[in-house]
Amino acid sequence: MKKILKYLSLSMAMAMMLSLIMVPALKTRAAGAATVTNVTANSMDVSWTGGTQPYSIGWNENADTAKTTPNATGITTNSYKIENLKGGTKYYIVVTDSTNTIIATNMVATNLAKPTNVRQESWSTKGKVKVAWDYDGNASGFQVVYTDDDGDQASKDITDINTKSIELDMKDVRYYKVIIRAYVILDNNSKKYGEFSDTFTTFAQPVIQETDDGFAVSVTKGGKLSVKWEKVNEAQGYEIYVSTKKNNGYKRVKKITNKTTTKATCAKFNGKKFSKNKEYYVYVCGYRTNASGGINRSSSNYVVYYRKGDTFIAKKK
Repeated sequence: MKKILKYLSLSMAMAMMLSLIMVPALKTRAAGAATVTNVTANSMDVSWTGGTQPYSIGWNENADTAKTTPNATGITTNSYKIENLKGGTKYYIVVTDSTNTIIATNMVATNLAKPTNVRQESWSTKGKVKVAWDYDGNASGFQVVYTDDDGDQASKDITDINTKSIELDMKDVRYYKVIIRAYVILDNNSKKYGEFSDTFTTFAQPVIQETDDGFAVSVTKGGKLSVKWEKVNEAQGYEIYVSTKKNNGYKRVKKITNKTTTKATCAKFNGKKFSKNKEYYVYVCGYRTNASGGINRSSSNYVVYYRKGDTFIAKKK
């Protein structure tokens, strides 16, 4: 019986030794701090000293995953640029050398991302304008700063990260200049802010002129679409869009670069002349160039429905 127990103990010890040989352990010694520079919302530069080439580097929101699952291997320099990160996010960084020893670590939070695609989604007849934006990253909320045509400024915090829009009251206001930035709440309850978005200028959607029996949208005998609208002072130019469906499929058929022009004739839609006996949905939107060279457009929720010579007002969903 003693011989059997001795044999079993020896077998178990050998099995444990084999398992240690087959699965290399991650060695740890007094690892230094990885140096991190040039941190942005989606990238950072990492450098380190010591160890032997080639190196591996892991980064993750989870510390254990950063240790056990390198994102890049076979690195033959003492530095690496980490890219495609998420803004406003805390990342753990672990560098190992050729002996699978951890030689450098750090924990760094990326900068907050910049809100993009700021746009005007609607302008209601009740004097309300809805401004929306896109955001790719983590945050606790958004700060919206808006300045009216008299230079009066106000701001509002959006505390729900899933809410990426705000409705502003346009009564007695010709326009607002709007900027948005994200923020995170730190451990001491203070706020860390990101970069402001490009400035967006709100302004009214150009109204297609009314006539005695409808609206100023017509098709000529020659198959051209004629449209007249009201001038919007804040617009630098206008664009005319047409579709055969109310809520989608719109194509731009004319661009007017003169801000004083309030009528236009459009030759074709989808490569064909217009027909007096068909149905079309038409709207005009104003546009202006912002300081960074981008285009701000008015909303386009109100359209004119042309049906075989008759015209009606309609509202997109």
